[in-house]
Amino acid sequence: MKRDLTQERCVDKRADGLTKEYEKKARNGDKKYCGTQGDTKGPILRTLESLGDVKGLVWGAFGEGSIQCHRLASTLAEIGSQMHYKTMHVATPQIAKSVLVRAIRRDWGLAVVKANAHTILTNLSKVGNNVKAASDRTEALEQQWADEAADTQAMFDAFRGMRGGNTWWC
Repeated sequence: MKRDLTQERCVDKRADGLTKEYEKKARNGDKKYCGTQGDTKGPILRTLESLGDVKGLVWGAFGEGSIQCHRLASTLAEIGSQMHYKTMHVATPQIAKSVLVRAIRRDWGLAVVKANAHTILTNLSKVGNNVKAASDRTEALEQQWADEAADTQAMFDAFRGMRGGNTWWC
C-alpha cells in the first residue's frame, strides 16, 4: 500500500518546527547571558543562524521517522552499497542500496519502538498515588521470574545428569 505523501505526518511537522524552537532558545539565552534587548540578535542567535536550518531526526511512537531520517538512511545506504556490494554478493550497487536502506530503516524503527516501550514501562511505577506499592509489586514479580528461571535451570540440570550429559542437544 502506497502512502499519501501530500498529507503531512506528525514527525515531519515536529521536525519542521525545530528551527523555530532552537531560535527561541537562542533568543532566551541571549537575553539571559548576553543582555540583549527586544528583537536584537545576540551572539547565540547569530551563531545558530550561521549554521542554517536545523535538520531534525524525529521519530514517532510507532517507529516512523521524519523525512530527514529517510534521507540519512538513503545516504548511508548509498555509501555502503558502493563499498560493499561485492561482499554482499549482489549484482549491482543499486540492489545493495535497497537491501541496506530496508535494513537501516528496520533496525532504527525497532530501536525506537523498544526505547519507547522501555520508557513507558520504567515510568509506570511513578504514576498514581501508591508509587511504593507499585515498585514493591515490580520487585516481587522480578523475584518470582528469577525463582522460576532458577527452577527451570535446576530441572534441566537434573535431566541432563540423568542422561549422563550425553544428549545431542546439550
